[in-house]
Amino acid sequence: MAFVHLTALSALLLIAKLIWGQLDQRTLDGVRVWVKPAKFSVSFLVHFATLANIVAFMSPENAERRIVAGVGWVLAAVFVAEMTYLIFKAAQTQHSHFIDTTPFHSTMYSLMGVGAVVLIALPVVIAWLAKGDIAFGPATQSGIWWGAIISFILTVIIGGYLGDNGSHFVGDQSDPELVLPFFGWSTEVGDLRPAHFLSLHVLQVLPLIGLWADRTDQGINTIWVASFIYSALTVALFIQAHFGQPLIRIYCYIFMKSDIQFHHIEYSGRVLCELSLLSHNLAMLKVRFPAICVEGSLRTVGNSRSQRMQACSKLH
Repeated sequence: MAFVHLTALSALLLIAKLIWGQLDQRTLDGVRVWVKPAKFSVSFLVHFATLANIVAFMSPENAERRIVAGVGWVLAAVFVAEMTYLIFKAAQTQHSHFIDTTPFHSTMYSLMGVGAVVLIALPVVIAWLAKGDIAFGPATQSGIWWGAIISFILTVIIGGYLGDNGSHFVGDQSDPELVLPFFGWSTEVGDLRPAHFLSLHVLQVLPLIGLWADRTDQGINTIWVASFIYSALTVALFIQAHFGQPLIRIYCYIFMKSDIQFHHIEYSGRVLCELSLLSHNLAMLKVRFPAICVEGSLRTVGNSRSQRMQACSKLH
């Protein structure tokens, strides 16, 4: 029942943060301070709901083992500690990660790293029980087991690199608004979070594929193929970010019109954006679409209209 309670608590915290975020609209680096705690609540909600479902479908002799209850209590302690600190820092309009300016912040950052490892390590215990549980089909057993193992390995590697990097970004993010909606991933420079996202949530993907494989008699080989593809994609995104390339890059070409007025670096007008998936080297799809840029910034290219037109023609 511990995982059910943790799922419900995560959902309640998410709702509370969403409501409070509408009342408290302070920002940090251009992002509302309650966005990050809300995202963590979503991640915890999915994580605990997955474990709750696995335990719920286990045979009673496995589900009622003391080690399962023990895992639940340890994860609950880590969850409460992490969310308390995230809420505390959001209330102070301060960063919760990548801060080591004082001994307190350095210690808390290290403890959060330890907590993150515990959160992805202990599900391996649940998966070990599930992989031999006859309540699950063979592909589902394999999906749960390899989902937990792959999640642990990839998250330790990518999360460890992310922590040592001191930032989500690989490169200098010049504009905090150049990000994907909701996710907040950079469209300008390399961002380690897409790969980190995939590494965290493989425990949701592979068991579902295993369940489908059991119900359609696809066989356990489906899990091997899915595991390889998923891991390869995660590693590819990690390598891409390591070389400073965003998951999705957006280029904006400004089309000058006679009524556009430049005041220092502010502009308004019509733009055409090129959206390139998987950056330059891994580009598979390019889509062009019109958009309206109401206000933004542009490097100074000259004061006269002819200079500005010449600069924009070079961009195009």
